[in-house]
Amino acid sequence: MITIPSLPTVRTDDRGPVRDAMARLAELGHRVIARVAGPRSLLHTRARTAAQQEECREAGIEAVVVDGDYTAESGARLTAELLKRNPRPTAILYDNDVMAVAGLATAKDLGLEVPADLSLIAWDDSTLCRLASPPLTTMTVDVHRYGVLVAEAALDHIDGRPAAERWSPTAHFVQRGTTGPAPA
Repeated sequence: MITIPSLPTVRTDDRGPVRDAMARLAELGHRVIARVAGPRSLLHTRARTAAQQEECREAGIEAVVVDGDYTAESGARLTAELLKRNPRPTAILYDNDVMAVAGLATAKDLGLEVPADLSLIAWDDSTLCRLASPPLTTMTVDVHRYGVLVAEAALDHIDGRPAAERWSPTAHFVQRGTTGPAPA
């Protein structure tokens, strides 16, 4: 029998923050909430999708998910496609900052005012989000702390210590200029 030692892992709660974002948007009156997701093959994408669908179902609102690839091109293209839907979403959550900034530009190009006509939330809180106009509301992650945890896990593994369960800090909602009440 071959025994495989457990590998170091830093776990992340991807479900809770998505449920929080959906609940906040629902409280603002949004009834069709879309998400421009990362690749479906990734575990965190699947966890986020399940959380979005559960929270929206419980709140009685429509959840729409489209699969992106974290590039500006997919963010722009998928935002344009979402905004052609009937009914169109009044809020979009993006799985990263690059797709969100591209989505913001696309919404503006289509003549929509953010957040009066459309609310946007980015996952990741990079400088890009803070420099956007208006600055993007985000689900922010403490990337420094996450990096420290990854380094600790790697050093434990290198030194032959058993893998300890580690959890990264949970992403949290940071309100900025791209989220507001659903349009009437």
